[in-house]
Amino acid sequence: MREFETADVLANRARMVTAIPGFTALLVEGGTDATFIEGFVNTHVCKVIDGNGRPIVLGAMQRIRATRDRGILAVVDADFWHLDKACPRNPDILPTDTHDMETMLLRSVALERVLKDHAAATKVQALGREIRRALLDAALPLGHLRWLAEPTKWRLGLSFDNLDYQRFVNYRTLAVTVRDVVSEVLRRNPGCKKSFADLTVAVQNAMQGTHDPWQVCCGHDMTEVLALGMRRALGGSRNARTRASVEALLRRACDLALFRCTGLYAKIVVWELNNKPLQVLCS
Repeated sequence: MREFETADVLANRARMVTAIPGFTALLVEGGTDATFIEGFVNTHVCKVIDGNGRPIVLGAMQRIRATRDRGILAVVDADFWHLDKACPRNPDILPTDTHDMETMLLRSVALERVLKDHAAATKVQALGREIRRALLDAALPLGHLRWLAEPTKWRLGLSFDNLDYQRFVNYRTLAVTVRDVVSEVLRRNPGCKKSFADLTVAVQNAMQGTHDPWQVCCGHDMTEVLALGMRRALGGSRNARTRASVEALLRRACDLALFRCTGLYAKIVVWELNNKPLQVLCS
């Protein structure tokens, strides 16, 4: 029963795997991550384990670190670690290159592969700007607001669940305004202690910085915008009209050759070198 998964339970599950000589345990945040990364893993000697959430995975790795168990590593979304220069020093915790796994896929050729098969080329061109840039621009205000709401900053305790993206994304151009984004987030959080004006100005000021958009933007926000575009501006197929379907297509479009071009792949290779003779990746 996954709802009762705890860091201690997950740590023990990983230890059971590595109790088999030569076996490695790779913890990831969720089931879709597990399905994706299994395609690049030597499953004969490495078991990928769905950790049921980032906090549980990080908690398990903390316990594993304390007991000095070998052969267990975790791949987790960086979220805002790179921006905050707060990546953990634990060499067994490997963050994604960008904000999360979805932004890694969107930054890669996987996006072009999905668009080629599931969007109307003439409509993508008619958008008037490069699609990747359009997705980043649409997700930046919300990404900055998510960052400002972090416990290390304003500790706003905002919920970003169940946002209605159609309330702030122009379905013809995929453009957004900061005011519309803040308005929708406050609609979902009527008890927020910050005013509409305060949040709007704070996001606008944050966006004046030189922060790497691939570290600011949340991949789920970008895929929500892309799915909306597939339903409207981009003339997408029926197989690419929800966030879940778009993300599934992106994962399928990423093959081993593409994964080998990522920093995450390089980090896993370094981990293998430091933990010989244990293996994680396919040859």
